[in-house]
Amino acid sequence: GEKASGLIEDANGSIEELSGSLQRVAGENYGDYNITLGTLGNANYEIRFTSAKFSILRKALYAYIADENLTKVYDGKTPSISAYTLYESRDSGATEYTAQNVSDLITFSFDGGSKNFGVYRVNVSINSNNYSIALYNQDGYAYSIERRVIAITESEYYDIPNNLEYKGSAYNFY
Repeated sequence: GEKASGLIEDANGSIEELSGSLQRVAGENYGDYNITLGTLGNANYEIRFTSAKFSILRKALYAYIADENLTKVYDGKTPSISAYTLYESRDSGATEYTAQNVSDLITFSFDGGSKNFGVYRVNVSINSNNYSIALYNQDGYAYSIERRVIAITESEYYDIPNNLEYKGSAYNFY
């Protein structure tokens, strides 16, 4: 017999059609999903289907932190960042990303994890396979904890003999 490929015209001059549809494995999360022949067919044809994959990629997000949210005065507490904006790219004019509940998945941490005076590099992570997260500023952000200024007046000094050290407890001023 003759070897042929492709659809042919029917008696009316119309191209015969396949009916049905390809299908893919169900899923809406990041990953690859197999595409199958599904119900696609025509009784007059042998269909040789080459399998394929449908890929759902991670949504890339970039966390922008304004300068005013990157500093605090020492208060004895571990710092946190709660004010930030998510963008879909690092391009100027990038679209702000406002999907619900995504901010609940984001965690900021600091190199050294200290609550003391100093400058700490900011790190960001996201607890979801459907997103990737990076800092908007490619050079990163630095969180600064400034020294708390306290004023002690002369009237608060007590008679401490020379060369002796004060051995009292620290006090946080708020």
